[in-house]
Amino acid sequence: MQKRLETLRYSLGLEWGQLAEQLKISRAMIGFIRNGQRKPSAALLMRISELEQQACGNTVATESDVANWRERALEAERKLLQVREALDLILKGTAKLNEAIK
Repeated sequence: MQKRLETLRYSLGLEWGQLAEQLKISRAMIGFIRNGQRKPSAALLMRISELEQQACGNTVATESDVANWRERALEAERKLLQVREALDLILKGTAKLNEAIK
């Protein structure tokens, strides 16, 4: 089911939250289904099938598309971590400066 949902999401060009909205489920529920913690109901399987039919007209994502997207996501996470570390240093420096001024 995880592969099927990933392919559907990429084919439609949606984020996970947007796909959840299209399927009329919560983002948490789509996470549970992706992780194998829950199984989709018959009604949900029908909605997934309907969306897949809509996506047939779209270009289906290839394995290399998925790999490229994952690499870009990992790079974005690394950059976000660097920004968070820089922000922590700025906040610590500001706190020390405020203490010195007192």
